[in-house]
Amino acid sequence: MDKIKSILENNNNDYEISRLLYSFIDTKAKDSNFTIKNNKHYNSAIKYLIKYFEYITIENFSMDIYLSIIEKISKNKSRDIKAILNKILPILLEYIVDNTNNKLSPNINELFEYKDTLKNYCNNFLIGTPSIRKSIALEIYSSKGDKEIRRLLDGFICKEFTAPTNLNFDTVKGVEEYLYTLKGLVNLIGSYKITDITWRNYCNLIQKVYFSVTFCNIKSSNRGKFKSLLPELFKYIINNTKFNDLKNIQELNKFQDYLYVQERTKPSSNSNYDQFIFQEVYTNFPISSSPSQLHLFEYSYKSKGNIVNSSTLVNLNTDNIFIKKILIEFINTFDKTQKSTATRIENRLFIYYFDESLGSLSKNMNCIENLTFETFKKQFQFYDNKDSQFSFSNVKMIDVLKKFYIFLLSYIETNKYNHKIFINTAINVKVLSSSNFNTMFKEGFKFIIHSPFEIPPSEDKLCIVENKSSNARATKLNSIRLDFSKIYDLNFRNDLKIFLWNKNYNYIGSMYSDFYIIKDFLNLKYEYDIQNSNITPIVRTNETFSEDFMLTYMCSIVSNYNKSKTISNTFSPVKSFVNYYKDKYKFNTLLNDYLICKQTKPSGSDGGMSIDDFNKIAEEFKKDKNTTKNGELLFIILYLCTKTKLRIGDILSLRRNCIVYIDKRNYYGTIEHYTKTEEEKVETQIPLECIESIQRAINLTEDYAKNAINKEHSKYIFITPSTYQINLDKYTIHSLSSYFYRKFYEVLNSLNLEKKYRIYDIRHMRKNEIIKAASKADKDIHEILDMIGGTIQTNLNNYINSKDIEFYVEVFTGTVISNVNVNGEVTLNPNTSLSTNVLGSCKQSACNHNDYQNTDLLKKYPFYKCLQCKDFVTTPEKIYIFEHYIEEIKTFKKNTLNYEESTICETLLQLLGVFYQKQLFMLNRNKEV
Repeated sequence: MDKIKSILENNNNDYEISRLLYSFIDTKAKDSNFTIKNNKHYNSAIKYLIKYFEYITIENFSMDIYLSIIEKISKNKSRDIKAILNKILPILLEYIVDNTNNKLSPNINELFEYKDTLKNYCNNFLIGTPSIRKSIALEIYSSKGDKEIRRLLDGFICKEFTAPTNLNFDTVKGVEEYLYTLKGLVNLIGSYKITDITWRNYCNLIQKVYFSVTFCNIKSSNRGKFKSLLPELFKYIINNTKFNDLKNIQELNKFQDYLYVQERTKPSSNSNYDQFIFQEVYTNFPISSSPSQLHLFEYSYKSKGNIVNSSTLVNLNTDNIFIKKILIEFINTFDKTQKSTATRIENRLFIYYFDESLGSLSKNMNCIENLTFETFKKQFQFYDNKDSQFSFSNVKMIDVLKKFYIFLLSYIETNKYNHKIFINTAINVKVLSSSNFNTMFKEGFKFIIHSPFEIPPSEDKLCIVENKSSNARATKLNSIRLDFSKIYDLNFRNDLKIFLWNKNYNYIGSMYSDFYIIKDFLNLKYEYDIQNSNITPIVRTNETFSEDFMLTYMCSIVSNYNKSKTISNTFSPVKSFVNYYKDKYKFNTLLNDYLICKQTKPSGSDGGMSIDDFNKIAEEFKKDKNTTKNGELLFIILYLCTKTKLRIGDILSLRRNCIVYIDKRNYYGTIEHYTKTEEEKVETQIPLECIESIQRAINLTEDYAKNAINKEHSKYIFITPSTYQINLDKYTIHSLSSYFYRKFYEVLNSLNLEKKYRIYDIRHMRKNEIIKAASKADKDIHEILDMIGGTIQTNLNNYINSKDIEFYVEVFTGTVISNVNVNGEVTLNPNTSLSTNVLGSCKQSACNHNDYQNTDLLKKYPFYKCLQCKDFVTTPEKIYIFEHYIEEIKTFKKNTLNYEESTICETLLQLLGVFYQKQLFMLNRNKEV
């Protein structure tokens, strides 16, 4: 100690400093717990310590001086001496400020206040640039912030220094970059007062940290650490301030979790977001928001095979409690498994403007009953204007508005509210989901349900919505658009409206096609009258639709269509319309019949698709079967078309509960479904492999049905989500019908088939193949009909080639009729007087064939000889009596063992079959005409 005393006396040390140094060294030399004194480099270190305090007085011993001593220590070349000094200095500092006689010195007071922090500076800054370490401390103590902020900053820096994970750097450079980051943080917050620690300032800081290029001169490589330090600093301030009763501190304390939400990445350069959208809507930290106006939405998504958990803050931009509640309910329906769910700009803009879109209504918005059709109209107009203002491509806030009201309809139903948003309108989930809704609503269409028992609406622009209570098929239209303002003549306009309204349509699609056909007819009449206004007719009539005009109309139809059946179908609604007003229009119905017969020719079915062409089409469908879910579903639909007697519409309309019975032992199952012509359910047996295909389709679409917004569609099997989703976890689903039709015709084009097929030709092909195969197997006609579906007449009219009628009749009768000739007649003459319970009548006044009825069988069937007589006459209307006798005689023949009776039966069946064939030919031609 004498040697130490001598050194102190010979140095230029202040007396008080020398006294304290000597006392400290002497005290610690006697302290058995002070183990550093036993180090062999200890004495050398003491000498350096005394030297570093040279010329320092107790009055100027300040924070700056202390940090300068730390800097000198760090430059010492001896690592061992440096380590000893770094341990001694903080102990010495504490000893000086506790034992000096000059405690009133401002510098001493400051050192006393921050002695714990300064001790950590020395204890932990073992590597790195000393000037940076020094400048951090100076930043705190020279900052313009209030004393509380300086204290909190000092405590936070101290906490960061003592955290092992923060100091576990591999290189000096890593420490230096960390220190630069801390310095930037101090520089950022140092000028704040405790009242500046607010949510809005935090949002402003976050946006600058993430997106400002020159912010605090922080290198981009250091910003990652800065981003993690900023929420930690705010959290430290919130939890450690003495002023925790301040409103801004309490608000932040309530929403501490929000601090740790990562800011979103910078939007792409082609996003065209202006500064407002970027700072208030796109970001997770809107500058003008309060945390109570934000909603934390957490989600997860896959990235490179891993599940990534993330979150976003959505700006509700309202303080209205009910609006916040209903918006949060809506947001919580968003898909939580997609990265872009709640971050899509149209969703965020819609939510941000929701309160504003209500206008003055928002003030009193406090329950679900306040959301009405009037509210919807007001919001629709608002969001439509906003869409025009922002002009984002493929992004529409009105689409999100529709999704919101679809959600509301489900929300009201789920919670059993007695409230109808769209009361006195026919707007429902299906209508809102329609791709044409926006256009129709903007153009002022009224949405109503057609009812022939009500007065026709006065409005001209109508959207007719299918009655929700009907057993509607999945392939039917949900709504149709009828614009009566497109009819030029006002009287015709009203007449057509009344006609359509009073007609009982099972399917609104038929009303749609009738409207446009009759509209063209009436507008042509209007133009015809204008063009011929100066022409004086040779014969004046009071008919509204003259022969010359009707010929003009028929010519226009023929020029547009080349198929007689299409021409007939086109003229059919016109015929119904003019017949409805035949008294008013003085219409000549004979002229109508003459024209339609004149312009059409028999066509008949061509037997459907060829087997070779179908196989090519099936191969193309099979290519997508194993690649996409929809590909497999479309293949199943095609498969069911070929393996069952169901129509394509029946298949697409199968419901999820359609399977009612499975018999694996006999390899079949029973399904329940709606048919084209019946509103009630029917049961149909189909092969077991078809049942399994249906079960597979049900499994494939289970998720779609479970999460469907439009519940009316969720009951069907063949469904798919909309290609444009608003990222809700509740899908807007559609029937696969349009996908199947589009795929079918794409395949036809890709195969370059010479023949232009329709989907229905698959059904035609199947029917023909079954009939041919079944006839070879000696199947009864009723077995065949059960296999192919439909009545005899329906199949002849629509599916069987007219040249195959003879073949069909032979299958029915079980005999060959090609070599049988009869002399009787089948006539359409309505004047022919025939009894309703016999096959026909005789042209002669008396019949001489009764003498031949010499057996019991011939007495039972007295018309045996009549069918061979030239005077026998019958009509097509008797076809059902012929069918009855054919079936009865076939049964008798099958059961008799008498050869003579069997021979008579054979002849009877041949004779009945020939007349039956003539009746079918006549009915078929009449149908085509």
